Amino acid sequence: MNIVRDRYAIIRNEKDVFCGLARNYYFKPLDDIGDTSIKTYRSSKTALNSFLRSWKPSESDKDTYRVVKVKEQLLFDCIGRSESFQYDPNQISFEEYCSCSTSEVQV
Repeated sequence: MNIVRDRYAIIRNEKDVFCGLARNYYFKPLDDIGDTSIKTYRSSKTALNSFLRSWKPSESDKDTYRVVKVKEQLLFDCIGRSESFQYDPNQISFEEYCSCSTSEVQV
């Protein structure tokens, strides 16, 4: 199963992306993302408002941050399933069908 959707993220100085979960936010270089959780939002307005509330950048820093549109891809790696197998929630649970899920954001 593969899901691709438009999301919005915050970048700083064109080289760092806003990351973190549960109010433990920080910026990380784009070339060092690895398995880091990138903070994404459903709209650019929500991204900007949420970022300003949680990070509180100074007035002098306001030009260093911007909202960017990204493609978020959710990939589900399914154990022992051929490509023709169709997931049926009445026959097997989603957890049994898929071994794990990963999220990749392309900036």
